[in-house]
Amino acid sequence: MTKQSVSKVRLRRIETKEHPQPEQIIVRKIQFTNPQKSEKQIILYTTLLDSQKYPANDITALFQSRWQIELTFRDIKTIFYKNLTQRTQRIRNVRREPTGRY
Repeated sequence: MTKQSVSKVRLRRIETKEHPQPEQIIVRKIQFTNPQKSEKQIILYTTLLDSQKYPANDITALFQSRWQIELTFRDIKTIFYKNLTQRTQRIRNVRREPTGRY
């Protein structure tokens, strides 16, 4: 189930002379249930306010696709770094390991 609302949000300001920021910004809040964990609610905030042009279901579908990409990156990094672990415990051999000569 998807719920949505539009509201003003007060920003924590990190302003510089080159980049002034507004006091408030209008955002659209989209709340939906995580399909993998039905008890978990996910809340997205977006500045895409036009719900006709940007339906909530489209935004949630894009978010879920992007989340799967992030999880895949995490898995790739885990596998990649797992294969980079040192095979030796001795300091003198750690220096030699990249060359393959002990």
